[in-house]
Order: sequence, then structure tokens, then C-alpha cells
Amino acid sequence: MTPFTPEDALGIARTLSAGRRFFRSRNGCKSFCPLCESEDRSRKARPSLSITARGGKPLLYCHRCQGDRRGIIRALVRLKLLPNLFRESSDAFALVGEIQAAVEGSLWNGRAGATDRLVLSALIEIVERSCKEKFGASVRQVALRSHLNEATVWRSLGRLAKAGWLENIAGARDERAAIWRLKIPKEAGDRRATIQRAEKGRDRLLQVDPSLRADGRADLSGPVIPFLHDAFRWKRGLGPIKGEIYSLLEKPLKVNEVAELMGYRSLRNARVHLKKLVQHGLVQRGADGRYERGEADLDAVADHLGTLGATAAQDARYRRERASWQALQRAYETWKRTGEVVDPETGLVLESGEVPPKRATKAAFRRQVLSGRMLNEETCPRVEKLRPLDAQTFDASTALESPQAARSELIRPGGALDSALSAAIGMIEQAFPGATLVATGWAVRAESPKEGAA
Repeated sequence: MTPFTPEDALGIARTLSAGRRFFRSRNGCKSFCPLCESEDRSRKARPSLSITARGGKPLLYCHRCQGDRRGIIRALVRLKLLPNLFRESSDAFALVGEIQAAVEGSLWNGRAGATDRLVLSALIEIVERSCKEKFGASVRQVALRSHLNEATVWRSLGRLAKAGWLENIAGARDERAAIWRLKIPKEAGDRRATIQRAEKGRDRLLQVDPSLRADGRADLSGPVIPFLHDAFRWKRGLGPIKGEIYSLLEKPLKVNEVAELMGYRSLRNARVHLKKLVQHGLVQRGADGRYERGEADLDAVADHLGTLGATAAQDARYRRERASWQALQRAYETWKRTGEVVDPETGLVLESGEVPPKRATKAAFRRQVLSGRMLNEETCPRVEKLRPLDAQTFDASTALESPQAARSELIRPGGALDSALSAAIGMIEQAFPGATLVATGWAVRAESPKEGAA
């Protein structure tokens, strides 16, 4: 968006005056208001509209009619004196409405269907926030919003693109996320690839639970989709399918009613999910055979399952990975510009050399960092106590013949040593009982408090 300048204000004032006299100040002008002229033509027109440029944005106010600023902007947009900045957002919201209508009329079968629906809901939320048809979304961003991991989201994006719900405009590069655009499948065959038309009543219901907050924690305020709570995550959690059943039980339902709303042909499928919810106290069965929500707290259930705080931990991990990648990018740019190899983790200069060629890749820079860490004892990680693996299954001579594997493990903080190297360390521990093994650079030595290094 081009910033609004005093010259733009002067051009608008000159156009509105139409040859009449208008006033000009340091930051703007005062000209004729289009709302005053259109509402009351019997009154003599006077320059009453102040047009000021401040902070790159236009400030408009009519001292005569004191009209709404948005109405004045719409009038100037109709006269083509201001750009229409609302066109793209209007198109985006119209597309979101069509996508949601198509989603509600489609069937999402099995684990893959439930996952695709979560990912598609996350993408719709991103479109609503960005107000753009073509939007940028990274795999980690979608994974965090849908409470899934990166690999699952990546496979789901591929299925949605193949089914015709999604189009990849541009791939991710450096710090820029991939550019996507939501679509509606044109052919029924594309939709049947992963998503089929059906009569599921649950897809036409508003999946909202008033007992949850926006951050997914139990409370009495803020509607939120219940299967986005940590208790309804995949793997260790109960899964989003049980979360959908939990959302349906705002009012008591029988098994056949739950099966009908979920689109199950057999009552057994509904009983399996209800039984699991009953075991955790989230659902209870009444005397009339109807199921309703229990008194169990979702946070307590998530804590019991080991998923409480999983989304927050995932967000923290993504932040660490993003910070690590940005540090690597800054160090890589410094190396390309000056030739200095800076350790991205510690910020120390490992070595200085010639400026690399323009086509030098990031992989070449990583090799330079690894080489500099090996040569610099101050930045080489020290392993205070090394516990060997099963030494009987390896030949000790193999460790001495594979220095490359030993080097790659020694320079990685927190990594386990190569199994063959561990066998050799086991032999050293037998020769020096009670000693502490210390790894520095290429050397592995045993230090004893009484005898010294050997």
C-alpha cells in the first residue's frame, strides 16, 4: 500500500474544487465535501472538507455536515479519488462463505477426513485474519492452529490440494511462507478423492462449546471448537472424532441419534467412542439410556492423558526452531559478506577467511561451522561422563577405523556417540575404573582425581 502524502491531498482537493477556490496548508488542504453537495444543493457550497496526510494515511473531516469518516471515504472511492482497499477483503470473505458452505455439505470420513477438516478450518481462519484470497501460511503455523504435527499437516495439505480444495501459488523460500489459495472442487470426482458428499448431520451443526475459552482451556466464557482442546489431540489424546461427539452432547442423545448425526451405518462405531468418553468421565449415561456430558474437567482429563499443555509446548518448540534458523541465516549472510564463520549457537567467530563465491550454499556454510567447531576447543562440546552401549555386540577395532562417525557425534551437543566408539570407551573404563571420561576435539581421555590424565 502506497503511503498517503500531502501531494495526494492536494490532488484530491483540486479535483473536488472543480476550478473553485480552495485552501492549502502545510500538511493538507480544505476543499469541498462530496456529501454536503449531494445532500443539500440549496445551500451555498463552501470549502469545508479538511484533507490531511498524517503517518501515511488520509485524515478526513467535514466541518459543515460533520459526516462519518467512512462515508466520506466511500464517496471518494466512488469518485475514484482514493483506491478501493476493501475489494480484496470483500472477495476473501465471500470466498470464505462459499468454502464453509461446501465444507458443511461434504463428508469427512475416518482419521484422514477429520485431519483434513481441521487443517481446512485452520486455513479458513488464516484467510479471515489476513483478509486476502492469496495468503501465506507455513506448515508450522497451520500445525499450531489445528493441534497437529508438521508431518501430518504436510500430508493433509497434499490431500486437500489433490482434492481441489487448495492451490499452491508459490513455495516457501527463506523467511517467506508458502502462498496458498482456497478453492471449491469443480468436479465431483475431485471431491471423492478424499472428501465425499453425504448427509452427515454433525457437519451442519455449529461446532461450538460455550464452556471453553479461546485458548482451549475449560472456562465458562468464549466459544471454541471442542476438539481443539488438548484432551482431543491425536496419538495420546482422545482424538478429534470423540471431540465432535462431545460437542453434539450439549443435549442428551441416544446411541442411534449419535450414530445418525455422525453418519455411522453401524451403532457399534458410536458405542466405541461413547464408551471411551464414559471411561474418562466426560460423558455419562442416564437412566433413560441417553448420553449427556459428565462432570469431568477437560483439563484434568488432558493431564491424565499427558496432553495438557501440548499445544503450548509445541508453540515454544516452534519459537526455538525459528530463533535457531534466524541465527543460522544471519551467520550465513555474515559469511557471504565478510568471510567470517560465526557459530550460530554461541555467536563466536570460529575462523576468518576469504569471501566465499556468490553461489556458496547454506550447506557449505554448515560444513565450515562444523569444521571450525572441531578446530576450536573452546566451542567443542565436552562430554563429562560417557556411558558405553553393549560392548559385546561390537568390535572395538571398528571404533578406531571410523573417525568420521565419531567426529560427527562429538560435535553435536547432547548426541549419543557412535556405537562402535562406545565400545572403545567401554574398554577404557575397564582399564581405568572410577575415572571420568572427557571428550575434547578428537581426543578421548580418562581423568582420575589421584593419578591425573592417562
